[in-house]
Amino acid sequence: MKNIRKKIIIILAILLAILIVAFIVYDRLLIAPNITISINRIGQQKLDTNFKVKIEVESLSYLPREYIVNLDLISSENKVIPLPSKLLLLEPKKKTPVEFECLISEPSAPGNYTALSYVTAKTSILSTKLEKIVELKQDFVVAEKIVNGVMNLIDIKGTRKVGETLTINVVAKNTGEVAKIFSVDGKIISPKGETFQLPEKEFNLKIEESKKFSYDYSIPMDASSGKYKVNLVLFAGETSDPNKKKLAELEEEILIKERVIKASIEGVKLSGKLKSGETIRFDIDVKNTGDVAKIFSLDTSLTDPSGKTIKLPSKDFQLNVDEVKQSSYEYSIPMTGSHGRYKINVIAYVGAANDLNKRKVSEFQQEFTVAERITKASISDVIKVSSKGKIKVGEVVTIEFDVRNVGELPHIFPVSVSINNTKEIISLPPKKIQMEIGESKTVVFDYSIPIDAPYGTYEVKVSIWNDVDASGKFIEKYDEKVQTFNVGGPTISASTSIISVIGSKKFGESVPIKSKYTNTGEAKHEFFIKLEVIDPNNKVSTILNEKIELDKGETKEKEGDFKIDFSLDDGKYKVVSSIWDKLGDDGLPVGEYGRDVQTFDVIDTPPVIYMYTAVPPVVGKGMSVVAKVKDDKEVRSVVLVYQGPGMTEMAKDLMIRTSGTKKDGSYSATTRRFDYTGTLFYYIEATDSKGQKVQSEKSKPVIK
Repeated sequence: MKNIRKKIIIILAILLAILIVAFIVYDRLLIAPNITISINRIGQQKLDTNFKVKIEVESLSYLPREYIVNLDLISSENKVIPLPSKLLLLEPKKKTPVEFECLISEPSAPGNYTALSYVTAKTSILSTKLEKIVELKQDFVVAEKIVNGVMNLIDIKGTRKVGETLTINVVAKNTGEVAKIFSVDGKIISPKGETFQLPEKEFNLKIEESKKFSYDYSIPMDASSGKYKVNLVLFAGETSDPNKKKLAELEEEILIKERVIKASIEGVKLSGKLKSGETIRFDIDVKNTGDVAKIFSLDTSLTDPSGKTIKLPSKDFQLNVDEVKQSSYEYSIPMTGSHGRYKINVIAYVGAANDLNKRKVSEFQQEFTVAERITKASISDVIKVSSKGKIKVGEVVTIEFDVRNVGELPHIFPVSVSINNTKEIISLPPKKIQMEIGESKTVVFDYSIPIDAPYGTYEVKVSIWNDVDASGKFIEKYDEKVQTFNVGGPTISASTSIISVIGSKKFGESVPIKSKYTNTGEAKHEFFIKLEVIDPNNKVSTILNEKIELDKGETKEKEGDFKIDFSLDDGKYKVVSSIWDKLGDDGLPVGEYGRDVQTFDVIDTPPVIYMYTAVPPVVGKGMSVVAKVKDDKEVRSVVLVYQGPGMTEMAKDLMIRTSGTKKDGSYSATTRRFDYTGTLFYYIEATDSKGQKVQSEKSKPVIK
């Protein structure tokens, strides 16, 4: 039992020792106060102005713990201004900013100050007293607030003449850093050095506040004229304060004039049209710029462009001080020779116009220009271009348009027309058109387009001018209009006719063919002509196939021969004469203008038996017959037809050509032998290639 108790005591002692050691480690090591401190630069501050002091602290303890940060502001007289402390729970090794709001105000004085920053904490958890752990000082300066002000002259109102009252307007401004009472001391010094004290001014101004104030000073009537000085001094402090501080001084010179007798011509107002032939009015304003009411007079004249002076009536009038009166004049500008620069001359006198002692007080001149009446004209927007037929080369076109006198004088206007046909510009003879003001007239020009002119788009330009000189050159164009129109080419046409009379023809003959070709168009042209013969089978034989150039209205004849070959057929043949525009790219004529057709017949005549002989027939022999036969183309066959005694029917024996050609030859044949006497009946039958048959006369010789 004793051993157990002993062991318990030992264990408790060990635990107590451990607890004591742990407390010592915690209190003296882990949470022992350890801290660094720094103060940002404070710089110069001002009295009665808030400023901030920024401090940065860092705990070097191993565990978080509380610190108290303190700041005292200490003057050079060791007067301490404590600021409220700040309790902080700081984490280890972490910088923490601390900011103090500061204000040093009266009765504290400006000067050198020290900012003392220190940190306090309990050194043990068992301690009840705070101890200073670390401290840091920084010196800074607290300056006094600036007291300052400015003063400016706004203006000085009044006529600035003896006997008048001047109003001096001034503004003062507190440009310092503190509200203050300000005072102003003012005086006026005459050209002779006399001083006139102005009433004292006193006012309270906040920071940046301005104050306007005025002085009224009546200049005695008998005072001297000349330069006066206005002197104003701005003080910080009351007027009665002997220690008031001078802040600004303002001095301004004022020229005070004597009273004078004077007038001014305020201006000349012109009205009416400033053109030749018009009446103008001008009003002259005269002002009494002096100090005394007086009678004034005006002497007015005009100087025209030639330098001639035109005197206008004089005017008298009474004017009070600063009174303005108007004097009016009228002048009729001549219609001609009157344009140019004019000058109005005005002289103002003190005294009536007939007063020999009147005195000139003002003079005024004003120039103005009188314009010449405008001579001007315009052309209508529409220009009509027309023709009786289609507008084309060789035709006459009519160009018609309206012109108007839009000027201010009657005038004779030259009008010109030019035509651009893309190759040249043709100018038509100009015309002169006389028009009254505002009058309109229609102008007509005729233009014959040459037949050889180009065709396409033409441009007609119409112009109206002021004049034309001796050389024909136009002067001063007023208006111009342009219009286009299309011009077609000349009419191309032609005709042809066959002039030879052909009639009927036979094979082997030549047919002379003549035709004529006529240019019936409006211009010279190169045509293509054809002359052809078409047989009954529509086979074409070309006689002419060539180009021919014909002047307008010209006719040319062409001729050729057509040989009627035996290989041709008989029948109706066509002769075709045609005239064309040209040969196409394919070699065939295009654009046929004319054609003429005539016919002729080729006749295939029957064969002709123009001679035949026979030996007189005798019994026991055949009879020999010889015949000559011809044909215009070909003899196809010749047959001897006969019937003698003892024959029951007619015999037909083919005769043989013994000489000549198929067209003309001798044929012979011999009849069979006759054994009886009697009458022999025979004739010859010829057939041509067409199948036409002819028979000779029938013979009846007697067989003996």
